[in-house]
Amino acid sequence: MDDEANLPEDRPDGRRTREEIIRAVTEGEPIDAPRQKVLVIPESSVDDADIQETAASFNITQGSIAFEILKLYCESKQATSIQANALMQRAAPLSEEQLHLLRMICGKENFRARDILKIVSVVRKFGSDRLLILSAFAGLEETSPGNIERLCAAAMPAIGRDAGQDAYEAELREKTMTREQIDVFYNICTRLEGITPGTALALLPKTRGLSSQHAQVLNTFLKKGASFGEKPITNHTILGLINLWLSLPNIADSRQFKKLVKKLSRLPEKKKMDFQVLIQAYKSEVEKEKGPTQKGGMGSVFKRFF
Repeated sequence: MDDEANLPEDRPDGRRTREEIIRAVTEGEPIDAPRQKVLVIPESSVDDADIQETAASFNITQGSIAFEILKLYCESKQATSIQANALMQRAAPLSEEQLHLLRMICGKENFRARDILKIVSVVRKFGSDRLLILSAFAGLEETSPGNIERLCAAAMPAIGRDAGQDAYEAELREKTMTREQIDVFYNICTRLEGITPGTALALLPKTRGLSSQHAQVLNTFLKKGASFGEKPITNHTILGLINLWLSLPNIADSRQFKKLVKKLSRLPEKKKMDFQVLIQAYKSEVEKEKGPTQKGGMGSVFKRFF
C-alpha cells in the first residue's frame, strides 16, 4: 500500500492512490469512476488577419488614425473581434481631434478593452469646445476609468430638460466655462509635473470662477518651474495659488491691465515665473485705482493661502 500511495496521480494503468480509494469510500464515489476533465476554451483575441478584415469592413485605410486605434486596441488590450467591431462602430462619428484623444487613451496601461468601449461615449459628450479638459485630464499619469467618469459628472451637465427648464438652465450656467478658463485647466495639467486626478478634479470648479484677467495672467506666466517666492508651484500648492487669484479684484481699466501684462512679460525669466512678484504687481495696480489697502493686507492674504 505504501508503494501504491507514492505512485504519481496520473498513471497510465488507471490504478488509484490510497487517498483516492479512501475518498471514494467516504464520499460515495465509485472506485472505477472515470475522471472528468474540463476543457476551457478562452475567447480568442484578434490577430493581424482579423484587424485587416475589421478595417476593410469599416473602410478604414492603413496609416489613418482610425487604423492606428484599431491596431493598438487589439494588440495592447487583447480585444476580441466583437469588441474591435464595437469600438470601430462607436468611433465612426468622432472628429479627428477626438480620434487622437481616443488613441492616447488606448495606450494607457490601466484601461482595459471594455473600459475603452465606455470611454468613446464620454469623448463624444465633450464635443470639441471642452475636449481640452478631457485631453488634459486623460493625459495625467494616474488617471483611471473611474476618474474619467467623475470628471464627466463634474464637467458636463447631467440634468435634462425633463427636470424642468429652470433646473436645466441653472446647471448649464454652473458648468459653463470660457475658453480662457479651459486653457487654465489644460495648462495646469500639462505644464506642471505631478498633478494628480484628485487635484485636477478639485481645480475644475475653481477655474470656472476665474475672471478673464486672472486667467490671462495664469495662461501667460504659469509654466514648468513656476514658483511663489521660494516655494515651487506643485500639485500641493496650485490650489492655494488659484484661491489667491479668486480673492483678488479685477483692474477696472482694461488698458492698464494690458500695459501691466506687457510690463511683466519684459521681466527676467525667473521673475516673471514668480507669482509672488506677479501678484504684488497686479495688486499694486488695483491699489492705484482704489486707494491703499490696510497695512499688511497683502501679506496676510499670502499667508492664508501659502
